[in-house]
Amino acid sequence: MITLAKAKNMVIAGDYINNPVIITTGIPQIIINFKGKCVKLDYHNVSAYELITDEHRKSAASGVARGIVGGTLLGPVGMLAGGLSAKSKGIYQVAIEFKNGKKSLLEINDDIYKALVKSCFAPAHANHSHSKKPSKKSSKLRKIFLFFSWTLVALLLLLLFFAFSSSPSEKDSVSDEYIAEIDSYNAAVNDTWDNVVNTYKSYDSGEITLDDLMSSMGHSNQTFIMTASEIDKAEETTYSRMVGEITDLYYDTTINIMNFLHEGDTSSLEDLEHVPGQIIEKKSDIDQARDKLIK
Repeated sequence: MITLAKAKNMVIAGDYINNPVIITTGIPQIIINFKGKCVKLDYHNVSAYELITDEHRKSAASGVARGIVGGTLLGPVGMLAGGLSAKSKGIYQVAIEFKNGKKSLLEINDDIYKALVKSCFAPAHANHSHSKKPSKKSSKLRKIFLFFSWTLVALLLLLLFFAFSSSPSEKDSVSDEYIAEIDSYNAAVNDTWDNVVNTYKSYDSGEITLDDLMSSMGHSNQTFIMTASEIDKAEETTYSRMVGEITDLYYDTTINIMNFLHEGDTSSLEDLEHVPGQIIEKKSDIDQARDKLIK
């Protein structure tokens, strides 16, 4: 049975290296962290992009081509970095130049590539600015609107104050179904972390290659991201917040491992030294928070 190669769906060279690439609301984006920080791959942020072909690789390897989009995009080293020899159907390697000057090389699947092409197509009106000076009438209306807006904000704050001052305890406000839901997220991220650890052991023992390890960790990080997104949608309790925090820790640790192995970034080792103790502490916090909900 032939197993088809899968796209890593991540940045494989340049800025944001090792960060996952996903689609949210139809727009591809590079996930930076669980705090909601991301870089959208659309015409607002991307100045140019180019699909890397065999012709590009040969030119870069021979030193003839100096770049892809205007000047040097990633240079010959970046173009030939990890996994660029992949020719499997449905795997695309795309060089991105951002409007802020940063440059990245992505390995993405067919769905993300199609979304990228669509998102980077700027509508005709996007390049036109409107500098018409507002009239006195519109300025007066704006002041009235601001007055009512601040009044509404003040009323909402008062309502929130009274709501929280008389809110029930967490135990009274959540159901057994809610606890089971957060339990499933907790189990999912812990299983994914176990997979990260076991995959690294396989690499350390020589059973798999570095490319296999990086690909597996990239898929694990996508699982962390998707699970964290589901946790954010659930009602927030101490239990859900603690599960979100350990998911964040697992994600950051996996990124640090990838940076150390792929980039030789020794600064990542300082963060990794404290991880075992942090995991034990957070698992204890999770157990305590869950116990308070079920008692």
